Amino acid sequence: MKSKEFAIPCDIAQLHDAIDLLEAFGREAGIGLETCRSVALALDEVLVNIMRYAYEDESEIHVRFEHGQGRLAIEVTDCGRPFDPTRAETGDPDDLADRGVERGRGLLLARSSVDELNYRRIDDENHLALVKYLDG
Repeated sequence: MKSKEFAIPCDIAQLHDAIDLLEAFGREAGIGLETCRSVALALDEVLVNIMRYAYEDESEIHVRFEHGQGRLAIEVTDCGRPFDPTRAETGDPDDLADRGVERGRGLLLARSSVDELNYRRIDDENHLALVKYLDG
């Protein structure tokens, strides 16, 4: 199993670093570009939500990529406010757009970009797992 761990500051300006690391990890692991982009979209949405809503002060977000057993898994850990995105209502994307609602679409996009989205709260930390199953 191949893995990579890193921490990024809770700063929107650092978001592209995490996405670049995911794409490099995917290339090294031989994961197709389309799959990497799909997972990168989900990671981007998750990180933006954490950076915007989980903290009142500066902090770090820990990210771990894993490739093996026919899947790409990403675990995102933060010490921000508890939030379980698996229980959050997202609604219909067309309905949200029709009503001019700006919030809620990112989580819907993240959910649709991966095969599994799992949440756990452990010792005052949010643990969010994104899993994409790989062909072959």
